Amino acid sequence: MNDKSEKVLENRDRFINLGLVIALIRKRKGFYQEQLAEKSTLSRSTISKIEAANLARPITLDSLYKIADALDMKAGDLLNFELLSRADLNCRFMAG
Repeated sequence: MNDKSEKVLENRDRFINLGLVIALIRKRKGFYQEQLAEKSTLSRSTISKIEAANLARPITLDSLYKIADALDMKAGDLLNFELLSRADLNCRFMAG
């Protein structure tokens, strides 16, 4: 694998992890996707796509800050939250 495709895989893993982190924290705070959408001024569809582990959807900084504010967190804390290792993510995709 060349350096460029390895970087794409790493970014894909990061987007997946970020979506899973957002979903986990949202649930821990007792929010439904609709409630997070309302608090963040994003659509429920956008929240759903960000949280979907199989989509690896890139997130804008604007959306990241809106979600972080809605969850009463710092955007950096969401980015630095380690949920799954790369091996765990790879196993998840191989199984599904």
